Amino acid sequence: MVEIRHYNKSTIQQVDVLSGISPTLLKRVFVGWLVFALIVEIIVFTAPQLSETFVNVTTASLILFTVLLWFQSRMAEGWPSIIHDNGMIGVVVEPTSREFLCASVDIIESIEPTIVKPNNKAVRVNLIQSQLTDSDKEQLEKAVWPRESQLVGLSHFTEPSDVCTELARFQR
Repeated sequence: MVEIRHYNKSTIQQVDVLSGISPTLLKRVFVGWLVFALIVEIIVFTAPQLSETFVNVTTASLILFTVLLWFQSRMAEGWPSIIHDNGMIGVVVEPTSREFLCASVDIIESIEPTIVKPNNKAVRVNLIQSQLTDSDKEQLEKAVWPRESQLVGLSHFTEPSDVCTELARFQR
């Protein structure tokens, strides 16, 4: 009923992302970076009495950082933190490897907004304690915020109450 699921680039795009950093936001950040880098490059290139070495190092640094940002950004999929995938609700465990701790919607008791220390808005999915096996409890200990019978996921750029409403749609 509780398991760790690993996704790849194509499978993560097939799930319902309920909270996280959206691909649209990542695209806007990247466009903002491009505008900033272009402005800096124009200023450095047109500034009088700057050494050629300084101009070349600045240009190379901006190009290198832009390329790294492009390959790291995951603009097609975003950085999901709470997902729904075929009857399973998942919270991110390891975002870079697309690893999620998932629990079946059949064992969800309640869903409520919460705060994770120090001051992060989150969603707490309470699971029915009596239906959890020892293996399930062991899996729950692998969470970012381990709880005995709960999944806790951050609510990035979305109100936790809105995420709770979305999650409630899948609850049976």
